Amino acid sequence: MLFKSGSYLRVVTPSRTGPRGLDLDLILLDEALAHPAALLASLNPTQAARDSNPHSIGAQFVALSNEGDDTATLLHTLTEAGRRAVAEGDRSRMLFEWSAESDCDPYDPAV
Repeated sequence: MLFKSGSYLRVVTPSRTGPRGLDLDLILLDEALAHPAALLASLNPTQAARDSNPHSIGAQFVALSNEGDDTATLLHTLTEAGRRAVAEGDRSRMLFEWSAESDCDPYDPAV
């Protein structure tokens, strides 16, 4: 989708080579639980040009997901980095996390 401003919206399949050759200001990655942590290596170069451009606010990467299992390496990598950033006061990263206590009854309406 091309906008009058010259901006565009493009859907790219996340893969090792999916975004190759693109300069992206914003990446919205849905279902982070389904992707390997290695995907980050292919996404980072697509945003590098934006981060070094003095006329840009920089690139943004947003990962969305529900909880994954032990195989959700990308989700766990990002969650750990977000928690570490919160603990250290790193304002370059944000983490929004909603969950119930691990020992709660998910079928209890009060939860």
